[in-house]
Formats: sequence, structure tokens, C-alpha cells
Amino acid sequence: MREQRIGILSIQETRLSDDECLSLNERYHNTLDIVNSSNPEDENNGGIAIAFNKTVLDTSTVKYTTLIPGRAIHATLSWHGNRKLCVVAVYAPSAGGPDNEEFWMLLRNKLAAQGNNLHKPDILLGDFNLVEDAPDRLPPHNDRIGSVIALRELRAALNLKDGWRETYPDQNAYTFFQTHRQGGRKSRIDRIYIHSSLLPFARDWDINSSGVHTDHKLVTARISAKDLPYIGRGRWSMPVFLIDDKRLQAMIDVLGKALQGDLEALAESGRSTEDNPQRAFKRFKDKVIALVRTEAKQRVPALERKARILKDKINATMNDGTLDEEEKRLTTSVLQD
Repeated sequence: MREQRIGILSIQETRLSDDECLSLNERYHNTLDIVNSSNPEDENNGGIAIAFNKTVLDTSTVKYTTLIPGRAIHATLSWHGNRKLCVVAVYAPSAGGPDNEEFWMLLRNKLAAQGNNLHKPDILLGDFNLVEDAPDRLPPHNDRIGSVIALRELRAALNLKDGWRETYPDQNAYTFFQTHRQGGRKSRIDRIYIHSSLLPFARDWDINSSGVHTDHKLVTARISAKDLPYIGRGRWSMPVFLIDDKRLQAMIDVLGKALQGDLEALAESGRSTEDNPQRAFKRFKDKVIALVRTEAKQRVPALERKARILKDKINATMNDGTLDEEEKRLTTSVLQD
């Protein structure tokens, strides 16, 4: 959350008791605010939580309600100005039986019963343990139709869209992976649904490794309020990890001495519109920036480059129309392992 500046993180299978959640909030009181709903039948199994990043959000306004213990949490917080952002995090039962269908029906009824007491969700996210379309599983197959219909009816009632699928309508990617030894099955059961009015203001939809040992990947997006002004990338700045680099300092020192020589020569020959200290300093800055950018690209850790290449290979394999589904499953399983 710190490195990627994630403001809101939905966490499933937390296995947290209320006391353990309180302990975590005390330990990380400067950076995190965690709300948790444990499994009422067994705190050591299941459970769901939402973590709010205090370095990104004002968490003093967070209010939450447990809709379904251990399965669904409703949370609101102040966003921009007078706006409220409402998030519902879910950890749905397995799609293999009727429990998943009943969960979506119960969640819809719970939200409807609250009426105006709860804001309708702007975002519905979590582990759905269900896909709506066959291509979101590998090998492809349809999930239980009753469960799919129940989820779609909930989405329609709340006017929610699958942001990743809206962004990549023809691409296949997965968030849950079995190992090759387990069978190599894959699915996109972890998703973020967003209200249609906010969809145009959501960007950077992605699926990446979570950085912890798990068989699920992390689904992320950046969402802005629709009345905010556009903010660009900002001015370029030197990467922090290069500031104390001795080798780079030596190369910049060479450029600086060359600049010093140019300035001394100009002091003797006189300035002109084409050759003067300001233009010489501009050339020096351009050379330093080009040098730093080149060094930064070369210094990217080999592991990050390897991970990026691996991700590209997996995406290319999953979207290769010349391979049958079994070849895709086996190849991506080997790459994933």
C-alpha cells in the first residue's frame, strides 16, 4: 500500500479476530485504519477486511457496517469536498453450490433494507468466487447460471460496471492461479465493479502480483472524482535511488567541468544570441537529464525486468489465437510456477 500509494485495499480470508484487528490498528496507527468482519462461526477461517491508507486518505470520516458477517462490509468516507465515497467489499462463497447465488440475493436485500441509511456503493470489489463469462476461466466454462444471474441483477440494481473488462473487452487475464501440479486452472474471480458515472474517471486498470505469497493477484485502478481538474504527470525529477550514486556523480562532474570551461571561454570571447552562459547552462542541464534517465533505465533491478517480461509472456500466451485452451493452460502454468 505504501509503495503503490493504494488508498483502499480489500482483503479476503483475513482470519482476524476483533482483538487482533485492534492490535493491528494500534501498531500501524500512523499509516493504516483497518475495519474487519470475522467469520462468526470460526474466527480462524474466512473473514474480510478493508484497509485504508492514512497517508493517502482522511480516514477520520470512515464509517462502516457489516452487511454479512465474514462476507461483506459496507464503508463510507469523505472524498473530495462534500462528496462521499462508498465501498462494499465482498468475499463470496464458492460458486460450486447454491451458497454463492444466495449470497448475492442476501446482499441485495441487505442493501435495499437499509434504504437511505446507507449510501449505495460506488465500488463493489473483492473475491467473487464466480465469473460472469466463460472466457474468464481457463479452461473456459460457464459458472452456475443461478449465481451469475443473481450477481448481474445486483449489478443492474446498483448500476455497476466491470471496470477491467470495460477497459480490455477482448483481452484475457486471470487473478487466481493454480500451480501446474494442482491442475493449472485459472480464473478472474477477483474484480472491481464501479458505478457507471465514475467509470470515465477510472484509469490504470491492472492485474499484478500482490507482493506476498498467495495464489491470488492484485486488481488495481485509480479513480478520480468527476469534478476534479486534470492533473498531469508533473515535472520530471531525478530518481531518489540515484542521488548518492558515486559513478553517476563522477559523470555529472565531468559535464560540470566542461560547462565551466565553456563559461570561461565565453568570458573571453564575449556572448552572442546563439552562444551565451544561459544557453550553455541549458545544454548542460539537458545532458544531465539525458544521462540520469539512461542510468535509471539501466539500473532497474533485474528482478523487476524479469517479472515484466514474464508478465508480457503470460499475457501474450493467454491471448494467442493459435493455441488451444489446453496449450494455454499448460504454458501459462509453467510460466507462473
